[in-house]
Amino acid sequence: MRSRKVQRAVGNPGGAPGTLFPPFLNLVAPPWKYPEIQKWSLSVQREAWRNTSFSVAYVGTKGTHLLGALTPNQVPTPNIQLVGGATSADPFRPFRGYTNMTAFSTQFDSSYHALQMVLLHRLEHGLEFQASFTHSRSITDSSGGFGAPPQDSNNIAAERGPAGNNVPNVLALNAIWDVPFFHNYHGARKVALDGWQISTLANIQSGFSLTPILIGFDNAGVGGSLQRPNQIGNPNNGPKTVAQWFNTAAFALPAPATFGNASNGVVKGPGAINWDMGLGKNFPIRESVGLRFRAQVFNVFNHPSFNSVDLGFQSPTFGQVVGTLSPRILQLALDLTF
Repeated sequence: MRSRKVQRAVGNPGGAPGTLFPPFLNLVAPPWKYPEIQKWSLSVQREAWRNTSFSVAYVGTKGTHLLGALTPNQVPTPNIQLVGGATSADPFRPFRGYTNMTAFSTQFDSSYHALQMVLLHRLEHGLEFQASFTHSRSITDSSGGFGAPPQDSNNIAAERGPAGNNVPNVLALNAIWDVPFFHNYHGARKVALDGWQISTLANIQSGFSLTPILIGFDNAGVGGSLQRPNQIGNPNNGPKTVAQWFNTAAFALPAPATFGNASNGVVKGPGAINWDMGLGKNFPIRESVGLRFRAQVFNVFNHPSFNSVDLGFQSPTFGQVVGTLSPRILQLALDLTF
């Protein structure tokens, strides 16, 4: 009964002629179900040598009833008269009197599968380290609860593809080493040379999954939506340079009054290599008072890593890298501990 009342109210927003009504609505689409996450894993661990273990695991996750956005006031079928906004779409919308609507729904799902490997060396003779590698794939038909709605809310299946946070390969390394060579020194040489600690942290990963879009152009003639181009080739065999990261010729403008066939996450974005290092030493002054010196270098090799690519199909910089991560940064600190 309540949903029928809502539908009647939405279906006649203006009431009497001349009545003011909101041009945009945010709604909750029934039935509203609680999101569910199911997880499963299988792992094997074995001691490789003393204080060192190796493990390999399969990890799976399935999400159902996930939050996403729909556009229920989208024109039901593509209309050639509406392409490019040549004619107002409002007379063709299901709920006349409103323009766009965003309905939050729990009809979306996701899946994640990963192979995880870890080599761990526990502290021995002042050295400890860990190396982790993950090969994974994350698939979804929703960009997130408050993200962009589908290009066609009547065809959610066409949205299925690699998730925006899909990173197929990640290698993480970390190590701490207490330099052992100067323990037997005395006097000023011991103060200067003994007690140093070297640490390192590295992260090497492939890029996120990216989706090209038609910006500010209603090619399908449905009154708006974030639409995609047609895919006519392999976008990931491009030069992978700053001027052109992916093969832009792999995309084309769809025929008027049609949706593009490019799937979400079809472009592999630029990966990242980041290596941090640290050097530290304690200088005791009294029993409970001391100085701690730290030198930290972030992105020590100053490796360029890109974090943004222009995905707007009609943009003059389509396919170009337009953002980078931080360059090398040196930080020095002296802490008084008591």
